[in-house]
Amino acid sequence: MLGEGVFSAAFDEMNFYAIVEKSKQNPEGATYDQAATLYNRMSRRLKSRLNARGTLPGHLWMISSARYPNDFTERKAVEALQDKSIFVRQYSAWETKPKGQFMAETFRVEVGDVTRRSRVLDDSEDGINPERVIEVPLDFKEQFEKDPDAAVRDFAGIPVLSIRPFIGRREMITQMMQEGKRDGLQHPFTGFTVTLQDEHDHLLPERLDWVEDEPDPRTKKLIIDLKTKLPKQSLRMGPYYAHIDLSRTIDATGFAVVHVVGSKNVSRGFGRERKYEQRPMIRVDLALEIVAPLHGEILISSVRELLYQLRDLGMMFNKVSYDTWGSVESIQILHGEGFDAEPLSVDKDSTPYEMLKEAIYDGRLVCYDMPILAMELATVRRDDKTGKIDHPPAGKKDVADALAGAVWWAENGYANGAGSQWKSIAAVSQRTRFAIESENEALWDKVNRGVPLTEDEIYRLK
Repeated sequence: MLGEGVFSAAFDEMNFYAIVEKSKQNPEGATYDQAATLYNRMSRRLKSRLNARGTLPGHLWMISSARYPNDFTERKAVEALQDKSIFVRQYSAWETKPKGQFMAETFRVEVGDVTRRSRVLDDSEDGINPERVIEVPLDFKEQFEKDPDAAVRDFAGIPVLSIRPFIGRREMITQMMQEGKRDGLQHPFTGFTVTLQDEHDHLLPERLDWVEDEPDPRTKKLIIDLKTKLPKQSLRMGPYYAHIDLSRTIDATGFAVVHVVGSKNVSRGFGRERKYEQRPMIRVDLALEIVAPLHGEILISSVRELLYQLRDLGMMFNKVSYDTWGSVESIQILHGEGFDAEPLSVDKDSTPYEMLKEAIYDGRLVCYDMPILAMELATVRRDDKTGKIDHPPAGKKDVADALAGAVWWAENGYANGAGSQWKSIAAVSQRTRFAIESENEALWDKVNRGVPLTEDEIYRLK
Protein backbone atom coordinates (compact mmCIF):
# COMPACT_ATOMS: atom_id res chain seq x y z
CA MET A 1 0.00 0.00 0.00
CA LEU A 2 1.22 3.51 -0.81
CA GLY A 3 -0.32 5.92 1.64
CA GLU A 4 -3.81 5.71 3.06
CA GLY A 5 -6.23 4.17 0.56
CA VAL A 6 -3.71 4.23 -2.30
CA PHE A 7 -2.36 1.01 -3.77
CA SER A 8 0.02 -0.21 -6.44
CA ALA A 9 0.12 -3.87 -7.52
CA ALA A 10 2.27 -5.40 -10.28
CA PHE A 11 2.24 -8.66 -12.22
CA ASP A 12 5.48 -9.60 -13.98
CA GLU A 13 5.78 -11.67 -17.19
CA MET A 14 2.01 -11.98 -17.59
CA ASN A 15 2.32 -13.64 -21.01
CA PHE A 16 4.23 -16.57 -19.52
CA TYR A 17 1.60 -17.65 -17.00
CA ALA A 18 -0.01 -21.04 -17.49
CA ILE A 19 -2.74 -21.66 -20.03
CA VAL A 20 -4.39 -25.07 -19.61
CA GLU A 21 -7.01 -26.37 -21.98
CA LYS A 22 -9.47 -28.63 -20.22
CA SER A 23 -10.42 -31.91 -21.82
CA LYS A 24 -13.14 -31.91 -24.45
CA GLN A 25 -14.76 -34.65 -22.37
CA ASN A 26 -15.79 -31.86 -20.00
CA PRO A 27 -17.97 -29.75 -22.33
CA GLU A 28 -18.85 -27.32 -19.55
CA GLY A 29 -15.23 -26.51 -18.84
CA ALA A 30 -13.21 -23.77 -20.47
CA THR A 31 -9.60 -22.90 -21.10
CA TYR A 32 -7.86 -21.93 -17.86
CA ASP A 33 -5.85 -18.74 -18.40
CA GLN A 34 -3.83 -18.12 -15.23
CA ALA A 35 -2.97 -14.53 -16.15
CA ALA A 36 -6.57 -13.57 -16.83
CA THR A 37 -7.77 -15.40 -13.70
CA LEU A 38 -5.32 -13.64 -11.39
CA TYR A 39 -6.01 -10.24 -12.95
CA ASN A 40 -9.78 -10.65 -12.67
CA ARG A 41 -9.60 -11.83 -9.07
CA MET A 42 -7.36 -8.93 -8.04
CA SER A 43 -9.48 -6.41 -9.94
CA ARG A 44 -12.72 -7.63 -8.36
CA ARG A 45 -11.20 -7.63 -4.87
CA LEU A 46 -9.91 -4.07 -5.23
CA LYS A 47 -13.23 -2.81 -6.53
CA SER A 48 -15.12 -4.48 -3.70
CA ARG A 49 -12.88 -2.82 -1.08
CA LEU A 50 -11.59 0.46 -2.52
CA ASN A 51 -14.19 1.54 -5.06
CA ALA A 52 -14.85 5.28 -4.87
CA ARG A 53 -17.73 6.20 -7.16
CA GLY A 54 -16.43 4.06 -10.01
CA THR A 55 -12.73 4.86 -9.63
CA LEU A 56 -9.86 3.16 -7.80
CA PRO A 57 -7.16 5.12 -5.89
CA GLY A 58 -4.15 3.33 -7.38
CA HIS A 59 -2.83 1.24 -10.25
CA LEU A 60 -2.53 -2.36 -11.44
CA TRP A 61 0.71 -2.79 -13.41
CA MET A 62 1.02 -5.65 -15.92
CA ILE A 63 4.49 -6.18 -17.37
CA SER A 64 5.69 -8.83 -19.80
CA SER A 65 7.98 -9.63 -22.66
CA ALA A 66 6.24 -10.21 -25.98
CA ARG A 67 5.37 -13.79 -26.85
CA TYR A 68 2.47 -14.58 -29.20
CA PRO A 69 -0.36 -12.59 -30.78
CA ASN A 70 -3.48 -12.63 -28.60
CA ASP A 71 -1.47 -13.10 -25.40
CA PHE A 72 -2.78 -11.40 -22.27
CA THR A 73 -1.02 -8.06 -22.73
CA GLU A 74 -2.00 -8.03 -26.40
CA ARG A 75 -5.65 -8.47 -25.45
CA LYS A 76 -5.40 -5.66 -22.88
CA ALA A 77 -3.86 -3.39 -25.54
CA VAL A 78 -6.87 -3.99 -27.78
CA GLU A 79 -9.18 -3.34 -24.83
CA ALA A 80 -7.35 -0.05 -24.22
CA LEU A 81 -8.63 1.26 -27.56
CA GLN A 82 -12.08 1.54 -25.96
CA ASP A 83 -11.19 1.79 -22.26
CA LYS A 84 -9.28 5.03 -21.63
CA SER A 85 -8.44 3.97 -18.07
CA ILE A 86 -5.90 1.48 -19.50
CA PHE A 87 -2.46 2.87 -20.31
CA VAL A 88 -0.29 0.92 -22.81
CA ARG A 89 3.37 1.27 -23.75
CA GLN A 90 5.44 -1.08 -25.88
CA TYR A 91 9.21 -0.74 -26.21
CA SER A 92 12.08 -2.45 -27.96
CA ALA A 93 15.28 -3.28 -26.10
CA TRP A 94 17.12 -0.29 -27.61
CA GLU A 95 14.33 2.15 -26.72
CA THR A 96 14.69 1.47 -23.00
CA LYS A 97 18.43 2.20 -22.79
CA PRO A 98 20.19 5.59 -22.51
CA LYS A 99 20.91 7.36 -25.76
CA GLY A 100 24.32 6.46 -27.17
CA GLN A 101 24.48 2.96 -25.69
CA PHE A 102 23.85 1.40 -29.11
CA MET A 103 25.35 2.11 -32.54
CA ALA A 104 23.75 4.88 -34.56
CA GLU A 105 23.99 2.78 -37.71
CA THR A 106 20.94 0.56 -38.30
CA PHE A 107 19.70 -2.21 -40.57
CA ARG A 108 16.17 -3.01 -41.73
CA VAL A 109 14.01 -5.94 -40.71
CA GLU A 110 10.60 -6.89 -42.08
CA VAL A 111 8.45 -8.31 -39.29
CA GLY A 112 6.76 -11.53 -40.37
CA ASP A 113 3.05 -12.22 -40.65
CA VAL A 114 0.83 -15.04 -41.93
CA THR A 115 2.36 -14.80 -45.41
CA ARG A 116 6.05 -15.05 -44.46
CA ARG A 117 8.55 -15.22 -41.63
CA SER A 118 10.56 -12.24 -40.41
CA ARG A 119 13.64 -11.42 -42.49
CA VAL A 120 16.66 -9.12 -42.52
CA LEU A 121 16.51 -6.90 -45.63
CA ASP A 122 19.44 -6.14 -47.90
CA ASP A 123 17.53 -4.02 -50.46
CA SER A 124 17.41 -6.84 -53.03
CA GLU A 125 14.06 -8.33 -51.92
CA ASP A 126 10.73 -7.94 -53.68
CA GLY A 127 7.28 -7.52 -52.19
CA ILE A 128 8.36 -5.71 -49.04
CA ASN A 129 5.55 -4.41 -46.83
CA PRO A 130 6.85 -0.99 -45.69
CA GLU A 131 4.36 -0.89 -42.79
CA ARG A 132 6.08 -3.93 -41.24
CA VAL A 133 9.68 -2.73 -41.60
CA ILE A 134 11.61 -1.67 -38.49
CA GLU A 135 15.03 -0.07 -38.05
CA VAL A 136 17.34 -2.01 -35.71
CA PRO A 137 20.73 -0.91 -34.31
CA LEU A 138 23.64 -2.72 -35.89
CA ASP A 139 24.51 -4.19 -32.46
CA PHE A 140 21.75 -6.82 -32.97
CA LYS A 141 22.63 -7.83 -36.57
CA GLU A 142 24.03 -11.26 -35.63
CA GLN A 143 20.99 -12.24 -33.54
CA PHE A 144 18.53 -11.15 -36.22
CA GLU A 145 20.40 -13.04 -38.95
CA LYS A 146 20.52 -16.26 -36.90
CA ASP A 147 16.81 -16.33 -35.93
CA PRO A 148 14.79 -13.35 -37.20
CA ASP A 149 11.47 -14.34 -35.58
CA ALA A 150 12.99 -14.98 -32.16
CA ALA A 151 14.95 -11.71 -32.34
CA VAL A 152 11.85 -9.75 -33.33
CA ARG A 153 10.12 -11.07 -30.25
CA ASP A 154 12.98 -10.89 -27.73
CA PHE A 155 14.68 -7.64 -28.81
CA ALA A 156 12.06 -5.63 -30.74
CA GLY A 157 9.29 -6.60 -28.30
CA ILE A 158 6.87 -7.59 -31.09
CA PRO A 159 4.85 -10.83 -30.68
CA VAL A 160 5.26 -13.33 -33.51
CA LEU A 161 3.01 -16.11 -34.76
CA SER A 162 5.41 -18.89 -33.85
CA ILE A 163 9.14 -19.09 -33.27
CA ARG A 164 9.34 -22.60 -34.74
CA PRO A 165 6.24 -23.15 -36.90
CA PHE A 166 5.47 -26.64 -38.17
CA ILE A 167 4.95 -25.18 -41.65
CA GLY A 168 8.04 -23.01 -41.86
CA ARG A 169 7.47 -21.86 -45.44
CA ARG A 170 4.47 -19.66 -44.69
CA GLU A 171 4.59 -18.18 -48.19
CA MET A 172 3.43 -21.57 -49.54
CA ILE A 173 0.19 -21.25 -47.55
CA THR A 174 -0.43 -17.89 -49.19
CA GLN A 175 0.53 -19.26 -52.60
CA MET A 176 -1.91 -22.16 -52.18
CA MET A 177 -4.79 -19.75 -51.64
CA GLN A 178 -3.67 -17.28 -54.31
CA GLU A 179 -3.62 -20.06 -56.90
CA GLY A 180 -7.05 -21.19 -55.76
CA LYS A 181 -8.33 -17.64 -56.18
CA ARG A 182 -6.83 -17.43 -59.69
CA ASP A 183 -8.50 -20.73 -60.53
CA GLY A 184 -11.85 -19.28 -59.50
CA LEU A 185 -12.28 -21.20 -56.23
CA GLN A 186 -14.57 -19.50 -53.72
CA HIS A 187 -15.71 -20.33 -50.22
CA PRO A 188 -18.98 -22.27 -50.73
CA PHE A 189 -20.69 -20.99 -47.60
CA THR A 190 -22.25 -17.72 -46.47
CA GLY A 191 -19.49 -17.27 -43.85
CA PHE A 192 -16.14 -18.67 -42.78
CA THR A 193 -17.51 -19.11 -39.25
CA VAL A 194 -21.09 -20.34 -38.80
CA THR A 195 -23.32 -21.92 -36.18
CA LEU A 196 -25.44 -23.98 -38.63
CA GLN A 197 -28.37 -22.80 -36.49
CA ASP A 198 -28.95 -19.42 -38.13
CA GLU A 199 -31.22 -18.96 -41.13
CA HIS A 200 -28.46 -16.99 -42.82
CA ASP A 201 -25.97 -19.90 -42.58
CA HIS A 202 -26.25 -21.95 -45.73
CA LEU A 203 -24.26 -23.69 -48.43
CA LEU A 204 -23.63 -22.01 -51.81
CA PRO A 205 -23.69 -25.08 -54.10
CA GLU A 206 -22.75 -23.13 -57.25
CA ARG A 207 -19.23 -22.69 -55.83
CA LEU A 208 -18.50 -26.42 -55.70
CA ASP A 209 -16.65 -28.36 -58.43
CA TRP A 210 -19.25 -28.71 -61.19
CA VAL A 211 -18.42 -30.29 -64.57
CA GLU A 212 -20.43 -30.84 -67.73
CA ASP A 213 -21.80 -34.34 -68.16
CA GLU A 214 -20.22 -36.60 -70.76
CA PRO A 215 -22.07 -36.89 -74.13
CA ASP A 216 -24.70 -39.61 -74.42
CA PRO A 217 -22.76 -42.61 -75.84
CA ARG A 218 -25.72 -43.55 -78.06
CA THR A 219 -26.18 -40.18 -79.73
CA LYS A 220 -22.71 -38.65 -79.10
CA LYS A 221 -24.55 -35.45 -78.17
CA LEU A 222 -24.33 -33.41 -74.99
CA ILE A 223 -26.92 -34.11 -72.34
CA ILE A 224 -29.07 -30.97 -72.16
CA ASP A 225 -30.89 -29.69 -69.08
CA LEU A 226 -34.45 -29.12 -70.30
CA LYS A 227 -35.01 -26.25 -67.84
CA THR A 228 -31.98 -24.16 -68.78
CA LYS A 229 -31.37 -25.51 -72.32
CA LEU A 230 -27.69 -25.70 -71.33
CA PRO A 231 -25.38 -28.73 -71.09
CA LYS A 232 -26.28 -30.65 -67.95
CA GLN A 233 -23.80 -30.39 -65.09
CA SER A 234 -23.02 -32.51 -62.06
CA LEU A 235 -20.44 -32.46 -59.31
CA ARG A 236 -17.10 -34.01 -60.20
CA MET A 237 -17.34 -37.73 -59.53
CA GLY A 238 -14.79 -37.74 -56.76
CA PRO A 239 -14.46 -39.70 -54.53
CA TYR A 240 -14.67 -37.10 -51.77
CA TYR A 241 -13.13 -37.26 -48.30
CA ALA A 242 -14.28 -35.47 -45.14
CA HIS A 243 -12.88 -35.10 -41.65
CA ILE A 244 -14.67 -33.46 -38.72
CA ASP A 245 -13.03 -32.25 -35.50
CA LEU A 246 -15.98 -32.20 -33.12
CA SER A 247 -16.62 -29.99 -30.11
CA ARG A 248 -19.64 -28.70 -28.27
CA THR A 249 -19.04 -25.35 -26.59
CA ILE A 250 -15.34 -24.91 -25.74
CA ASP A 251 -13.67 -25.00 -29.14
CA ALA A 252 -14.96 -24.69 -32.66
CA THR A 253 -15.80 -27.70 -34.78
CA GLY A 254 -13.60 -28.00 -37.85
CA PHE A 255 -15.21 -29.36 -41.02
CA ALA A 256 -13.24 -30.09 -44.20
CA VAL A 257 -14.01 -31.82 -47.51
CA VAL A 258 -11.49 -32.48 -50.28
CA HIS A 259 -11.18 -34.54 -53.45
CA VAL A 260 -8.43 -35.53 -55.85
CA VAL A 261 -8.67 -33.78 -59.21
CA GLY A 262 -5.62 -35.25 -60.95
CA SER A 263 -1.94 -35.85 -60.43
CA LYS A 264 1.37 -34.05 -60.69
CA ASN A 265 4.98 -35.17 -61.17
CA VAL A 266 6.98 -33.95 -58.18
CA SER A 267 10.79 -33.99 -58.09
CA ARG A 268 12.59 -35.50 -55.10
CA GLY A 269 16.30 -35.05 -54.46
CA PHE A 270 18.89 -33.08 -56.43
CA GLY A 271 21.12 -33.46 -59.48
CA ARG A 272 21.75 -37.02 -60.59
CA GLU A 273 19.94 -38.33 -57.52
CA ARG A 274 16.75 -36.53 -58.52
CA LYS A 275 13.71 -38.78 -58.80
CA TYR A 276 10.12 -38.05 -59.72
CA GLU A 277 6.93 -39.15 -58.03
CA GLN A 278 3.40 -38.94 -59.32
CA ARG A 279 1.39 -37.45 -56.49
CA PRO A 280 -2.27 -36.38 -56.25
CA MET A 281 -3.52 -32.86 -56.86
CA ILE A 282 -6.09 -32.14 -54.13
CA ARG A 283 -8.81 -29.50 -54.18
CA VAL A 284 -10.27 -28.14 -50.94
CA ASP A 285 -14.03 -28.11 -51.45
CA LEU A 286 -15.01 -26.90 -48.00
CA ALA A 287 -13.10 -25.68 -44.95
CA LEU A 288 -15.48 -24.43 -42.29
CA GLU A 289 -15.38 -23.28 -38.67
CA ILE A 290 -18.56 -24.16 -36.77
CA VAL A 291 -19.09 -22.44 -33.41
CA ALA A 292 -21.73 -22.51 -30.70
CA PRO A 293 -24.38 -19.77 -30.79
CA LEU A 294 -24.56 -17.31 -27.91
CA HIS A 295 -25.60 -19.17 -24.73
CA GLY A 296 -25.95 -22.36 -26.75
CA GLU A 297 -23.96 -25.31 -28.00
CA ILE A 298 -23.04 -26.86 -31.33
CA LEU A 299 -25.66 -29.32 -32.54
CA ILE A 300 -23.79 -32.43 -33.65
CA SER A 301 -26.82 -33.44 -35.70
CA SER A 302 -26.50 -30.24 -37.77
CA VAL A 303 -22.96 -31.27 -38.73
CA ARG A 304 -24.29 -34.60 -40.05
CA GLU A 305 -27.05 -32.73 -41.88
CA LEU A 306 -24.38 -30.80 -43.78
CA LEU A 307 -22.89 -34.12 -44.91
CA TYR A 308 -26.32 -35.27 -46.10
CA GLN A 309 -26.78 -32.04 -48.04
CA LEU A 310 -23.45 -32.49 -49.82
CA ARG A 311 -24.27 -36.13 -50.58
CA ASP A 312 -27.66 -35.19 -52.02
CA LEU A 313 -25.94 -32.70 -54.33
CA GLY A 314 -23.95 -35.58 -55.77
CA MET A 315 -20.78 -35.86 -53.68
CA MET A 316 -19.68 -39.50 -53.60
CA PHE A 317 -17.89 -39.89 -50.27
CA ASN A 318 -15.22 -42.57 -50.03
CA LYS A 319 -14.50 -41.86 -46.37
CA VAL A 320 -15.81 -39.67 -43.54
CA SER A 321 -13.89 -39.54 -40.27
CA TYR A 322 -14.32 -37.90 -36.89
CA ASP A 323 -11.91 -36.93 -34.18
CA THR A 324 -12.28 -39.50 -31.42
CA TRP A 325 -14.16 -37.21 -28.97
CA GLY A 326 -17.94 -37.58 -29.21
CA SER A 327 -17.75 -39.49 -32.48
CA VAL A 328 -19.24 -42.89 -31.64
CA GLU A 329 -22.89 -41.92 -32.11
CA SER A 330 -22.29 -39.95 -35.32
CA ILE A 331 -20.25 -42.77 -36.84
CA GLN A 332 -22.98 -45.31 -36.04
CA ILE A 333 -25.67 -43.09 -37.56
CA LEU A 334 -23.60 -42.41 -40.69
CA HIS A 335 -23.05 -46.14 -41.17
CA GLY A 336 -26.81 -46.51 -41.22
CA GLU A 337 -27.00 -43.79 -43.87
CA GLY A 338 -24.54 -45.63 -46.11
CA PHE A 339 -21.35 -43.65 -45.31
CA ASP A 340 -18.02 -45.33 -44.71
CA ALA A 341 -17.16 -43.57 -41.44
CA GLU A 342 -14.57 -44.19 -38.74
CA PRO A 343 -12.58 -42.34 -36.06
CA LEU A 344 -9.27 -40.63 -36.82
CA SER A 345 -7.19 -38.58 -34.37
CA VAL A 346 -4.68 -36.15 -35.84
CA ASP A 347 -3.56 -35.39 -32.26
CA LYS A 348 -2.33 -38.92 -31.52
CA ASP A 349 -0.50 -39.31 -34.83
CA SER A 350 1.18 -36.41 -36.66
CA THR A 351 1.27 -38.27 -40.01
CA PRO A 352 -1.84 -36.48 -41.39
CA TYR A 353 -0.15 -33.13 -40.70
CA GLU A 354 3.06 -34.36 -42.34
CA MET A 355 1.08 -35.27 -45.46
CA LEU A 356 -0.69 -31.91 -45.38
CA LYS A 357 2.61 -30.02 -45.16
CA GLU A 358 4.11 -32.04 -48.02
CA ALA A 359 1.11 -31.33 -50.24
CA ILE A 360 1.37 -27.60 -49.51
CA TYR A 361 5.13 -27.52 -50.20
CA ASP A 362 4.66 -29.51 -53.44
CA GLY A 363 2.01 -27.08 -54.67
CA ARG A 364 -0.46 -29.98 -54.85
CA LEU A 365 -3.11 -28.51 -52.56
CA VAL A 366 -5.37 -25.80 -53.94
CA CYS A 367 -7.74 -23.83 -51.72
CA TYR A 368 -9.81 -20.68 -51.86
CA ASP A 369 -8.93 -17.73 -49.64
CA MET A 370 -9.73 -18.75 -46.05
CA PRO A 371 -8.14 -16.42 -43.44
CA ILE A 372 -9.01 -18.62 -40.45
CA LEU A 373 -7.35 -21.66 -42.03
CA ALA A 374 -4.33 -19.60 -43.13
CA MET A 375 -3.74 -18.34 -39.57
CA GLU A 376 -4.09 -21.82 -38.07
CA LEU A 377 -1.69 -23.39 -40.58
CA ALA A 378 0.85 -20.60 -40.00
CA THR A 379 0.83 -20.98 -36.21
CA VAL A 380 0.68 -24.73 -35.54
CA ARG A 381 3.92 -26.13 -34.12
CA ARG A 382 5.34 -29.44 -32.96
CA ASP A 383 5.50 -29.95 -29.20
CA ASP A 384 9.10 -30.79 -28.28
CA LYS A 385 8.03 -33.14 -25.46
CA THR A 386 5.13 -35.07 -27.00
CA GLY A 387 5.83 -34.69 -30.71
CA LYS A 388 2.21 -33.68 -31.26
CA ILE A 389 1.16 -30.86 -33.55
CA ASP A 390 -0.24 -28.13 -31.32
CA HIS A 391 -1.25 -24.48 -31.44
CA PRO A 392 0.32 -21.63 -29.45
CA PRO A 393 -1.30 -20.51 -26.18
CA ALA A 394 -4.74 -18.98 -26.79
CA GLY A 395 -4.52 -20.18 -30.41
CA LYS A 396 -6.57 -22.78 -32.26
CA LYS A 397 -6.29 -25.41 -34.98
CA ASP A 398 -9.77 -26.87 -35.43
CA VAL A 399 -10.09 -26.20 -39.18
CA ALA A 400 -6.45 -27.16 -39.77
CA ASP A 401 -7.07 -30.47 -37.96
CA ALA A 402 -10.07 -31.13 -40.18
CA LEU A 403 -8.10 -30.39 -43.34
CA ALA A 404 -5.18 -32.59 -42.23
CA GLY A 405 -7.56 -35.51 -41.70
CA ALA A 406 -9.29 -35.03 -45.06
CA VAL A 407 -5.97 -34.77 -46.93
CA TRP A 408 -4.79 -37.93 -45.15
CA TRP A 409 -7.72 -39.89 -46.58
CA ALA A 410 -7.30 -38.38 -50.05
CA GLU A 411 -3.60 -39.33 -50.13
CA ASN A 412 -4.37 -42.87 -49.02
CA GLY A 413 -7.28 -43.18 -51.45
CA TYR A 414 -5.07 -42.10 -54.32
CA ALA A 415 -2.32 -44.55 -53.29
CA ASN A 416 -4.88 -47.39 -53.23
CA GLY A 417 -6.22 -46.56 -56.69
CA ALA A 418 -9.41 -44.69 -55.80
CA GLY A 419 -10.34 -42.48 -58.76
CA SER A 420 -7.80 -44.17 -61.05
CA GLN A 421 -10.18 -43.61 -63.97
CA TRP A 422 -9.08 -39.96 -64.07
CA LYS A 423 -6.53 -38.78 -66.58
CA SER A 424 -3.28 -37.48 -65.13
CA ILE A 425 -3.31 -33.69 -65.10
CA ALA A 426 -0.98 -31.18 -63.52
CA ALA A 427 -3.53 -28.63 -62.32
CA VAL A 428 -7.18 -28.10 -61.45
CA SER A 429 -8.32 -25.46 -63.92
CA GLN A 430 -8.56 -24.84 -67.62
CA ARG A 431 -6.46 -21.71 -67.13
CA THR A 432 -3.59 -23.73 -65.69
CA ARG A 433 -3.83 -26.42 -68.37
CA PHE A 434 -3.53 -23.75 -71.06
CA ALA A 435 -0.44 -22.43 -69.26
CA ILE A 436 1.17 -25.90 -69.29
CA GLU A 437 0.39 -26.38 -72.99
CA SER A 438 1.97 -23.01 -73.76
CA GLU A 439 5.02 -23.97 -71.73
CA ASN A 440 5.40 -27.22 -73.71
CA GLU A 441 5.16 -25.32 -76.99
CA ALA A 442 7.96 -23.05 -75.78
CA LEU A 443 10.09 -26.08 -74.91
CA TRP A 444 9.61 -27.62 -78.38
CA ASP A 445 10.57 -24.29 -79.87
CA LYS A 446 13.85 -24.47 -77.93
CA VAL A 447 14.44 -27.99 -79.28
CA ASN A 448 13.84 -26.84 -82.86
CA ARG A 449 16.31 -23.98 -82.36
CA GLY A 450 18.92 -26.34 -80.92
CA VAL A 451 18.86 -24.81 -77.41
CA PRO A 452 19.95 -27.35 -74.73
CA LEU A 453 17.24 -28.36 -72.23
CA THR A 454 17.61 -28.92 -68.49
CA GLU A 455 16.76 -32.28 -66.85
CA ASP A 456 13.42 -30.90 -65.66
CA GLU A 457 12.53 -29.61 -69.15
CA ILE A 458 13.42 -32.95 -70.76
CA TYR A 459 11.23 -34.75 -68.22
CA ARG A 460 8.26 -32.48 -68.89
CA LEU A 461 8.38 -33.32 -72.60
CA LYS A 462 8.32 -37.07 -72.00
